[in-house]
Amino acid sequence: PWGLLSTWGGAVAPSPGDNVTLKSGMRILLSSIEAPAQEPLTLGFVFIEENATLVISPLPKYPLLLRSKGIEVRGKLLAGSSDCPINTSTIIELYGDRLPLGSRGDPPPAIRKGVYAVGRGVVEFHGADVGKGWTRIASPHAAGSTHLFVRSGAEQWSPGSRIVVATTHFRD
Repeated sequence: PWGLLSTWGGAVAPSPGDNVTLKSGMRILLSSIEAPAQEPLTLGFVFIEENATLVISPLPKYPLLLRSKGIEVRGKLLAGSSDCPINTSTIIELYGDRLPLGSRGDPPPAIRKGVYAVGRGVVEFHGADVGKGWTRIASPHAAGSTHLFVRSGAEQWSPGSRIVVATTHFRD
């Protein structure tokens, strides 16, 4: 578990804002105990080395919120599984400055905002099946619109569902 001294070789768990590296061989469980939604775990950049694993597992009925400047995954970042999907609100919130378009370049900067699987890195998120999880907006909408019309799929959403509207800046 994230909060145990033995997890960090006898040292205390990372402090808010710290950059964190999960070294090869580490397998760490982050639950709602360490990152409850009302007091999120806020870190700097998180690096998951090859052969290291970060498992995110909220407790039933206890939302989890992890805030990070960015996560680079060369090992594994897992949340739920196909046999045991997450049914509790689980949020990874990225914070901090976004790089200007001109600074992305080739090669990209070593540290940046986002969740990146690098090399053989694996990122898996398994949530409850809510039917069709995405759709397209049916027509353009102005900023501040109070209604949103979609092409299809909304009939499968439950009352109280949260909706995320993604950018149209990039292609699917």
